[in-house]
Amino acid sequence: MHLAIAFPDAVAKLTMQYRMHKDICHFSNLVAYKGELKCANEKVKNQKLVLAVERIPETNTDRQWIEHVVNPNNPVVFLDCEAEESVGPVNAVEVSIVEECAKSLTDCGVVSIGVITPFRSQVREFNLYSTLNTVLDVRFALPTPLLHSFLSYSYAL
Repeated sequence: MHLAIAFPDAVAKLTMQYRMHKDICHFSNLVAYKGELKCANEKVKNQKLVLAVERIPETNTDRQWIEHVVNPNNPVVFLDCEAEESVGPVNAVEVSIVEECAKSLTDCGVVSIGVITPFRSQVREFNLYSTLNTVLDVRFALPTPLLHSFLSYSYAL
């Protein structure tokens, strides 16, 4: 960031994106880009995951919320992961919700998933206690600077 301040003419701002649905782009604009980020074309703007939602097992005791999460018509979904037993940034409820979402997405046909968390301890929690790593291509990462290497792959997030 210091170089960007020292040499503002050497900085190129990202304003065109080629991966996100318009709703995800809109969220990014609200939290970071001040409305400057645009979808490259109509195909990008309207793209959705192709999922076989009917493949979520009937044994899932609370199918309604997970069907909402994996519904391709809901490109942006927020879930309440608050837990009274959280210790610092590690939240066991969040880990189990992420596991359930990732498992359901793979049941619906997604083959590779990326999970981003801002806390090293949360990445450790996922890597230590998550069963996802053993059966799926699920990668857990931190934001910048590690995010760059993480996003060099295309993931269904």
